[in-house]
Amino acid sequence: MLSKLSLIKLHTACCLTASLFPLGISVSSADTNDSPPPSPTTQFLGVSSCASSHCHGSAKPRSSTPVLQNEFFTWYKRDNHSKAYRSLLTAEAIAIASHLDIGAPEKAHQCLQCHATNAPKEMQGERFTTSDGVGCESCHGAAGNWIKSHVEKGTDHARNVSHGLRDIVPPAARVSLCISCHAPTSENGLTHKLYGAGHPRIEFEIDSYESVMPRHWRQDDDYRERKSPANRVQTWLIGQVILAENFTHRQNQAHLNRDFSHYQCYSCHHDFSKKQFLWRNYHGKPGEPPLNDAPLYILATALGKDVEYIQNNLPTLKKELSSEPKIEQRARNMVVALLKSLTKAENFSFQYCEQAIMGISVLLTEMKDAGSEINLKVEEERLYEEIHSAELADPERLKQIAKAALKKLDL
Repeated sequence: MLSKLSLIKLHTACCLTASLFPLGISVSSADTNDSPPPSPTTQFLGVSSCASSHCHGSAKPRSSTPVLQNEFFTWYKRDNHSKAYRSLLTAEAIAIASHLDIGAPEKAHQCLQCHATNAPKEMQGERFTTSDGVGCESCHGAAGNWIKSHVEKGTDHARNVSHGLRDIVPPAARVSLCISCHAPTSENGLTHKLYGAGHPRIEFEIDSYESVMPRHWRQDDDYRERKSPANRVQTWLIGQVILAENFTHRQNQAHLNRDFSHYQCYSCHHDFSKKQFLWRNYHGKPGEPPLNDAPLYILATALGKDVEYIQNNLPTLKKELSSEPKIEQRARNMVVALLKSLTKAENFSFQYCEQAIMGISVLLTEMKDAGSEINLKVEEERLYEEIHSAELADPERLKQIAKAALKKLDL
């Protein structure tokens, strides 16, 4: 039986990547109030600058300090981001680069911008090496100006951010950083041409990706006091808002040159031998692929709003969801709404169903953490199994699984 973990591993196996953000490049209107981009003189120091056993290179987590101090070890041993550059040396990567006629993938900017910390030569410190892959500075920013101050006695998170550490605690900032490589944007080159050359399809949801990426931080009372992180429900909802903003931005930028990656993949890519057209709803426009607007519909379903309202109020929604107290108490209602939408799965795209099921999983985890005794593990696993393959997915089975889950919720 396919689990959430194995599904997301399938999506991310070849594309656990870095980001354009280390260089201070904004990817879309979804970009939010991140820390300021580094100055041209800021140095990227490389992962070895964090690897000392007295810094972040301890083989085991420590409890005597606010941080675990084994962050480098976790990244190197367990996190696929550390292997992102090496994936460019595989036969698959070489074939993709050949189709694109871009030369060696491990030297091509188009590949390195997401498979490594792609710092300009003039900003690379003595110990920096591109072959480290997606390292610490891909997410936390060039360390030249803050590596010393972040260990000084009495320092705090705000002070570190003022010295150039990227603040990725706010969900909007974190999701904006992630999608600069983990979702097609107007700037990152994840186009239909790249997919056609062989690159895996990318479908992003923040909680699912973070479940695959092993945590190198301890979210204890000290962490919460220092950084005031959002809860999982907020993070998931704001993640959907950022994806919707990215979708809207791409549509506004597309004009007459809209790329096929803007559309729902499986409107065109269906298997005639399995007669998938018998149950797919093309909304009266077969052969005219509809846009991949799944995040808008996910938000509309979860929040009980219409899609037009969602699209016209994304900035307002982002602010409201970021500040709403006890938003996690709405988790059950949102689970119910998403499950009810799956009882009409034929009205939605495969990509909507993927996002809905990942969202249901996030919300169920929050309900469990809050003490709910409702156990939908079997139904959750069956839902993930159903979307393992777009070619084999069956809306009738999705409907029955969703109805069984609703029955357990006494609905």
